Amino acid sequence: MAPTYREGKKSNYRLPILIVVTILVIVAIAAMLASIPSHVYTIALHTSISLTQNSSIIYKFQYSPSTFILYLKNSTDSGATFYITKLPILAYPVVSIYLASNSSANISSSGSGPADLHIYLYSSSPKGAEIDLTPIDPQLRIKMSGVTSVMQPTQFSEKMLYTGQVTIISTTSTTTSTTITTTTINQSKVIPLQEIMNFVNTTSPAILMNNFNQLYQRDRVCNASIYNATFQTLEKIPATGPNSFYNVSPSVPRSINFTVSKINNSTYVVDYYGLTPSKAYTGKLLSMKISLTPQPSILNVTFEGIFENMNLTQVTKIYTFQSSIQNFCGAYMPYIPTS
Repeated sequence: MAPTYREGKKSNYRLPILIVVTILVIVAIAAMLASIPSHVYTIALHTSISLTQNSSIIYKFQYSPSTFILYLKNSTDSGATFYITKLPILAYPVVSIYLASNSSANISSSGSGPADLHIYLYSSSPKGAEIDLTPIDPQLRIKMSGVTSVMQPTQFSEKMLYTGQVTIISTTSTTTSTTITTTTINQSKVIPLQEIMNFVNTTSPAILMNNFNQLYQRDRVCNASIYNATFQTLEKIPATGPNSFYNVSPSVPRSINFTVSKINNSTYVVDYYGLTPSKAYTGKLLSMKISLTPQPSILNVTFEGIFENMNLTQVTKIYTFQSSIQNFCGAYMPYIPTS
């Protein structure tokens, strides 16, 4: 009699494979997190940093436990590109910032919401870059500015976690590690940005610049078709020659940025810059000198660039006229005073 066999159950190999894969992923994440430098630097005041090419720093703010990494992606004699993302790597969007030498930007470290960091590129070369970082109180509701873009997480985590050679100069207590060196700078170099902007943002010139910034950002979507139709309606002539969209568009700001410089212990200058597609037209729109003592006050206001030789009333009329055009091309329209 031939032997009979009972058919056994088929082995399920999927579950062990999933377990192995899960373990490998956990190990990989643990290894990546273990490679993160233990030093997290708190950006509490104006801070100067020197970064070599492909180096990074992990930082946080006093008011939040969240940590971020700032990575020098590329640096040349004319400018530098930085990446900023919230930790852990690959879990959050990445902010890409390009700065020309002696320019600055207001950045949201998380890639959305109001700016929390002002970054200024002091100098750059193929070897690295020197930057100034100043925290911005998010409650000021300052919008992101500068040549920035927000990307989804990409596969450069290993490089972003490499600290390289970083030198930090801060007004806070000093600490030293193998990759990060901190020292104390002269307190006279510190700029109380939050105190300055708390006052400046209540003044009419600054409110006007912030309004223009919103107008310029709104009208970024203006195109030749809308522009030509709007110009024809307002001016009663075709938009040709110097009035063509091709000629006008490069000179219209897409956003406004500001910088703060120190004259003495109580006097500062806040400059507002219009950022245009063509660097030839990017320039200063407003310069405001202020004093913080004995009470915050405006010492001088000068409009420049496209507003040169104008006063606050005249520039306000331009904004009122352009913002009243609700087809996303108002900022492109020339303002001709009626009186």
